[in-house]
This record gives sequence, C-alpha cells and structure tokens, in this order.
Amino acid sequence: MKKRKYNMSIKRRIKDLREFDFDRAMEMLTLKNQGWTQKDIGAALGVTQQRVQQNLKQIGSMTVEEAELYRGVFDYLSKLPIV
Repeated sequence: MKKRKYNMSIKRRIKDLREFDFDRAMEMLTLKNQGWTQKDIGAALGVTQQRVQQNLKQIGSMTVEEAELYRGVFDYLSKLPIV
C-alpha cells in the first residue's frame, strides 16, 4: 500500500505562523550561537529543552543576521487578514 503524504492546509499554516513567537526563537538562536546548551536555554527562558529544540529546528541553520532579515516577512505574513 502506498503511503499518503500529509500536506498541511493553508489555514493550519497561517495559524502556526501567527502562533510562532519569532522574538523568543531569535533569543534562543542568539543564546545557542553564544554556546549555551538547549537545557540551559530552556531553564533561562522557562521552557522545556524539547521546546527549545522545536524552535531551533523551525528556524533551521540560519545565522542571527539571516533570521533578522526574515523577521519582516514573518511580521507581514502574520498580519494578513486571512482566516
């Protein structure tokens, strides 16, 4: 039997985008680039190590400078009047 590939609906993608805390992810990325461990970042920000890992995975392997460029895009897209 062939596996079906799951494709996220546009509504779900927009919901996830609106809920994504880009500033917190940027802070995590900055701390990671300073040599902090995921456990230490989680303790400092009051989240679990798993949440830190999820956020860092979402921004991928961007540098802080690259991520700053995308901040404007995230802000713009999250404010679109799409339900």
